[in-house]
Amino acid sequence: MKTVTITDIKRLGAKALKKDGPVYVIVNSRPLSVMLPVEQYELLMRTLEYLEKKSEDEQIERERNMPMEEIAGEEEGWETVIDFTKYTGGAGIPAKDLSAMLDRINRSNNKS
Repeated sequence: MKTVTITDIKRLGAKALKKDGPVYVIVNSRPLSVMLPVEQYELLMRTLEYLEKKSEDEQIERERNMPMEEIAGEEEGWETVIDFTKYTGGAGIPAKDLSAMLDRINRSNNKS
């Protein structure tokens, strides 16, 4: 692990920095920051972006496979308005059923 102080950088300039790896900048005997060569920094950023995208994709997949009751939650009252258990075959909700459900929801909202 290469370390430098601000004094080293002032005195030696770029010569105080390593060209092939990280350099820890020490201030008051404590690490303040880490300087990386551009190539390593860009690789680090690409890796972080990849991991964030992968995490988002995994979350979307988990949500896609989650039962509607867990997504809406019992406190939302969806289980009393729509019986999702009839539509688990993957074909979706038929238009006439969806229309009837929306009518029931609208009527219940208008009563409030």
